[in-house]
Amino acid sequence: GRLGPCRPRRAYAARVWRDGAAIRRLRLPAPHQPQPAYPTGCGDVCGATFAYAALRGVPVERAVELGTEVEENVKLAVKALGQRDVELARRVVDRDRVIDRMEIDLEEECLEVIALHQPVATDLRFIVGILKMNQDLERIGDMAANIARIAIDLEADKPIQVPDDYFTMGEETVRLLRKTLDSFVNLDCN
Repeated sequence: GRLGPCRPRRAYAARVWRDGAAIRRLRLPAPHQPQPAYPTGCGDVCGATFAYAALRGVPVERAVELGTEVEENVKLAVKALGQRDVELARRVVDRDRVIDRMEIDLEEECLEVIALHQPVATDLRFIVGILKMNQDLERIGDMAANIARIAIDLEADKPIQVPDDYFTMGEETVRLLRKTLDSFVNLDCN
C-alpha cells in the first residue's frame, strides 16, 4: 500500500508558440528547483518523484511541437484535397520533411536520455512512451503528405465530388489527435 500522501511537485507553465500564437499550454516540472521532500518511500511507491524532471521537459516540449506540427499538416491536407488547392498541398508535402527531421531529433534525444541517465520504472516508461508516440506522429504526418499528393494528382483530373464524410473524418481525426496530445501534456489518461 501507499506509505503516505505525496506532495504535489512544483510546476511552471510553458507554452509552445508558433506564428506568435500560443498553441498548447504545458505543465512541466520547474527547472533548477529542489525536489519537494517526500515521506520515506513514497516517491517509489506512487511514482511521484521525477528524478529526470529536468530531462523530461525537453522531450515533452519537442513531442508536443511535433504533435502540433502533425495536427496542422493533417488540417491543411484535408483542406487542400477539399478545395483542390495544389499550392497548399505542396506546402503539406514540404512540411512533411520538417516533421521527419523532428521525429529523428526527438528519437535521438530520447535514446540519449536512456543511454546517459539509465532511467528506471516510471521515468523509463515515460521516455519509451514518447518514443512510441513519436513513431505514430511521424506516420500520421506521412499519411497527411499522402493525402496532399493525392490532391496534387487530382488537380489535373475532372472535378469530382468529395463525400461530406471525408471532411467529417478529417475533423474527427484532428480532434482526437488534439485530445491525445492534451492528455499526454497533462498526464491525464481520461
